[in-house]
Amino acid sequence: MDFQHSSTSDDLTSYPLDLSQYDTHGLCTKYSLRKHKYESEANAGCQEARQDWIQNVGPVNQFGGCNPLNGNFTAVVLPLCKPERLKLLAYILDCWCIPYSNGV
Repeated sequence: MDFQHSSTSDDLTSYPLDLSQYDTHGLCTKYSLRKHKYESEANAGCQEARQDWIQNVGPVNQFGGCNPLNGNFTAVVLPLCKPERLKLLAYILDCWCIPYSNGV
């Protein structure tokens, strides 16, 4: 079964990315990859989580969800998220991922 995105509603919060730009090893060749238009909000949430972690827990070696090459993790995996929730979700995901981050 092929899932088709509703371009009118999807385009309000995200834009399509060219999947051929990524080395997927042949997986998900028909996947419609999208990135949130408000990625900067996700980056702000990740940075805030990092600062809070450093202040309350200790130093961090890895940066978490911010990735200038492939896009912010939250902005890519949640491209249809309401813009006003994106920063909070990025914060939560980064706080959850920081202890498990191994730099991969």
